[in-house]
Amino acid sequence: MYEVSLTNRRMQHSPIVAGETKLLPPGSTLDFDHNLIQLFACVVPVLGKRSGKVTCRFDRGVAKSRTWPLYEATYRVTVREARTGREVKVVTLRGTESPEESCPGFATDDPGTVVARSLTGDALDKALRPLLLAPA
Repeated sequence: MYEVSLTNRRMQHSPIVAGETKLLPPGSTLDFDHNLIQLFACVVPVLGKRSGKVTCRFDRGVAKSRTWPLYEATYRVTVREARTGREVKVVTLRGTESPEESCPGFATDDPGTVVARSLTGDALDKALRPLLLAPA
């Protein structure tokens, strides 16, 4: 599994998987033959209701902190077969990270920027693991 940043110019949140590789078989690395990929997952965040504000802190850049509106979020996870694009499964998961854990790794200064409550790697792992362990 590769980390894919879902940060866009208006909605920001931490990476969902944060580089975790626990969905790979034991001893595997991200350095493998990409032709062996059988499934891929697309994760799309959907903003819910506003639940307050969050102040995010940064180690680098011009601003050391930014305060943005915090929104609850769900994530639509669509799993597809890599070879054909056929939809295999769709699940919806709720973002459960703390406000501070939902902060992005970098900030933009676009007006209207908000932070979405992030999905944990554990929740994604739990939802997708049965597909990875199922017979081909």
